[in-house]
Amino acid sequence: EEIVSFKAGQFVTMDLPIHEKRLKRLRSYSIASAPSNDNILEFCIVQLEGGMATNYFFNEVNVGTSILFKPPSGVFILPEPITKDLVFICTGTGVAPFRSMLFDIFNHKKPHQKLHLILVRAMKMVFCIAKNLSNFKANLMIFNIP
Repeated sequence: EEIVSFKAGQFVTMDLPIHEKRLKRLRSYSIASAPSNDNILEFCIVQLEGGMATNYFFNEVNVGTSILFKPPSGVFILPEPITKDLVFICTGTGVAPFRSMLFDIFNHKKPHQKLHLILVRAMKMVFCIAKNLSNFKANLMIFNIP
């Protein structure tokens, strides 16, 4: 089995069976998990009323469902090395690439400066970053703007 290799902050484009025309089936989602060799990709997805893709995920995808996707891409990644303070500002599911970056920093013990996460109208997405949050609360300033 091929390992899906990616950098924190990248995204994948999925080909979902939601339309006859290929271009209307493509949806891009930022990877929310940290890079690893376990081939587990996590995403932050909210079900939208009338959303073809999100309704597919919430109503049709089950354990074992195969989803076609292009290799990870994107240049919104962490600097190497991290020599300055980082301020992550997002709304809603926009927390996904920052979640990936934070897990990458803390799980791989990357040297860093101060880290600030500012969530704007993202109270519903706190669960998306809550996994293992207690492990790095001491190293992360989190602000929530309702």
